[in-house]
Amino acid sequence: MNVRPLLLPLLAAAACSTVPEASYPPFADHDLRAEFVVPASGEFLFPASDARRVVQQLQLLPPPRGERFGAAGERWLLYPAGTKVQVTARLRTFAGDDGTLPTPAELLPGATILSAQQP
Repeated sequence: MNVRPLLLPLLAAAACSTVPEASYPPFADHDLRAEFVVPASGEFLFPASDARRVVQQLQLLPPPRGERFGAAGERWLLYPAGTKVQVTARLRTFAGDDGTLPTPAELLPGATILSAQQP
C-alpha cells in the first residue's frame, strides 16, 4: 500500500492547527476638538501616524503654511507665532507594551482639549 497520498493531507491538517488566530492590540478611536496657540518658534508638534496611532482625519483652521518632519518621524506644523489654531481630528490609538492607551492630552501635548469622544 502506498502511504504517500495519505501523508500530504495529514501534514496540511497539522500545519493548519498551529496558525495563531488573527488579532489586533487593544485600541481606541478618538474624535477630538482642540485648540492651541503656536509658540514663538512658529512650530507646533503634532502627532503623525506611527505604530501607536493612526491619524484618520485632520482639519486645521487656519491651515498651516507648511509642515516638516523630524528624524524620528515627528510632525511639526508651521504657522506664524501666536496663531490660534482649531483642530478637529479622528485618531485610532493602540496600546503600548504596558497595555495603556494614550489619553487625548497625551495625543496633543500643549493643546487645550475642547471635546474628546470615543465613538
